[in-house]
Amino acid sequence: MKRMQLLGTLILLIGINANSYSQKMKKLDKSVFHCKYLMTFKNDSIKNTFMKDTVYLDIGKNITKYYSKYSALYDSLRLINDKGRAFNKFFNLKSDKDTSVEKPLNRATVFTHYPTYEYETIIDYVGNFQFIYQEKHSKINWKIIEGQSKMICGYNCEKAVGEIYGREFTVWFAPELKYTSGPWKLKGLPGLILLAYDTDKDYKFEAFYLKKNKRRKIYLFTESTNIDRNYIKTSREIFLSNWNGITGRWYNLIKEDTGFYRIKYDGVLPVYRNIELK
Repeated sequence: MKRMQLLGTLILLIGINANSYSQKMKKLDKSVFHCKYLMTFKNDSIKNTFMKDTVYLDIGKNITKYYSKYSALYDSLRLINDKGRAFNKFFNLKSDKDTSVEKPLNRATVFTHYPTYEYETIIDYVGNFQFIYQEKHSKINWKIIEGQSKMICGYNCEKAVGEIYGREFTVWFAPELKYTSGPWKLKGLPGLILLAYDTDKDYKFEAFYLKKNKRRKIYLFTESTNIDRNYIKTSREIFLSNWNGITGRWYNLIKEDTGFYRIKYDGVLPVYRNIELK
């Protein structure tokens, strides 16, 4: 009950701040299909513990957006002009008796085919620093496994395996759904990917909700949702280098000759393995 009351208050605050939101949001496309996945990921490779998140996939005519439900709420709350009170209240609600709200570790947003068709734009965090970078699509050499099928969300799915960024994924895709998309950066099959998991069983995406939707808009925040900071422009390689020090204490941002920024750490390594191993 307490959580529902708080959510009601947050919705009201977001409505009041709608004008300030619109100034920070750029409409990129209109979604024609919406998919929700349950994402399960290993948050501690030593203790072998897992966390769950709900992630969304909005498929537009030209652009696809992948993002976390809680990350979207997280970003929205940071934009409320109340000196962070609503944000702190919501994410401090979690207690031993209330595990329904957790501060997400999975905070990446992936825009596929943006700014141009052959590129992706990624917005992600390292600590409280919000980074943005672009990269060309990574081609996945999928191998479709003949003779195997599975029903997922009422659709007959086929099996395929492929490798991306050092992880081998097994996926199940629905040829009846004529989209070449999938969760995160998994794509390129003749049908929407509804189930995906890696060989190490660190990450799993399982669709549980599918809907055609012509009202949902695909937006990009044009400014960082960190109120006192702008996006930090970087490259994928430098971002992963920064991310690998996530449990360390950053001292400052170091600007390199390339114009990109790197965080200086004390060298403590994380136990949470990034989905991208290389």
